[in-house]
Amino acid sequence: MAPDRISLADQAYVSIKQRIDTMFFLPGQYLTEAAICAVLAIGRTPVHQALQRLSIEKLVEIIPRKGIVVLPSPLGQVMAILDARMAVEVELARRAATRASPAQIAALDALVAGAARPHGGGEIDSFLAADRAFHGAIAELGGNPILAEFSISLHEKTERAWYLNYWRTLDVKGTHTQHRRVIEAIRRGDGQAAGEAMRVHLEALATRFGEVQPGEGARHRPAPE
Repeated sequence: MAPDRISLADQAYVSIKQRIDTMFFLPGQYLTEAAICAVLAIGRTPVHQALQRLSIEKLVEIIPRKGIVVLPSPLGQVMAILDARMAVEVELARRAATRASPAQIAALDALVAGAARPHGGGEIDSFLAADRAFHGAIAELGGNPILAEFSISLHEKTERAWYLNYWRTLDVKGTHTQHRRVIEAIRRGDGQAAGEAMRVHLEALATRFGEVQPGEGARHRPAPE
C-alpha cells in the first residue's frame, strides 16, 4: 500500500509555519487569507484550517474583518521554552548514554564533524540545520518517542527566536564544543555526565539569549507585499 499523502491543510500549516519561523512573514505583519493562498498556491479552505491551528499555537491572531497578524515571540516565552528544553533534553541525553550503540555514536560524531566544516548559504540556516539534526538524534536515542516528539517540537519553537533577535548570539565554536562534550559522555556510557553536559549547553544558550535587549535589530528575509 502506498504511503498516505500529506493533506493540503497540513501542507499549508507546514508552509506558513516555516515562513513565520524564518521571518518571511514578519512579527506584527498583517496578512490576508487571499495573499497567503497566492504565496502558497493552495486553496482557501486548507489555508483557513492551517491558520486556525497556528492561532491555537499563538503564532498568529485572527482578527475578524481585518485579517491575520503574525505574533511576536517575547523573551519571556523564549526563556520558558528553553527551561522546558532543559527538563526534557537532559533526561533524553541521560537515557541516550545507556542505549547508544557504537554505530549510533559514530553517526553523532559525523553530525558534529559536518557542522564544524565551512559551509555555504546562510549562516543561521546552516547552523540551525546542524543543531536540529544533533538534538533530534539525541532525542531519538533516548528511547522514548513521546519525549522525543516533545523535544523536537520545543526545538522548533526555539528556532524562530534565532531569526528574530537572537542571531547576534550565534556561537558556532562554543556550540560545537558543547555538543562534543555530550557525545563524549554518551560514548563513556555515563548518563549523569551526558545529562549535565546537555544542561550546561542549554544554560549557555539561555545566558546568551538573555543578553539580547528587546527590540535589537532582527535579521530577516523580506516579506512579500
